[in-house]
Formats: sequence, C-alpha cells, structure tokens
Amino acid sequence: MSQTTSKVSWTIQDVETLPDNELIRYEILDGELFAVRSPTINISTWDVSFQC
Repeated sequence: MSQTTSKVSWTIQDVETLPDNELIRYEILDGELFAVRSPTINISTWDVSFQC
C-alpha cells in the first residue's frame, strides 16, 4: 500500500479568505501557513507620564 502526500502552498489570496480575527495573525513562510497569537498590550500596566 502506498501513501500519497501533497503539500498545500498557501498564498495571500488564500489568507484573505480566512475570517478576520484580531487575536490571530497569519503568516506565510515558503507557502506554509502559520497562525500565531497577535501581541497584546495591557495599557493598565504602562506608565504614561510624559513631560513637555
């Protein structure tokens, strides 16, 4: 018995068809799709004291 495997090569057009999600960032590297969590900023922990 022989198995056939085929590699899917993702394009930007393929990624544009995925649902929008602010928490997930999609990246394509050499045709392979990676879904990574977007960086988040916790503003409550920032010190925003600016002096002019």
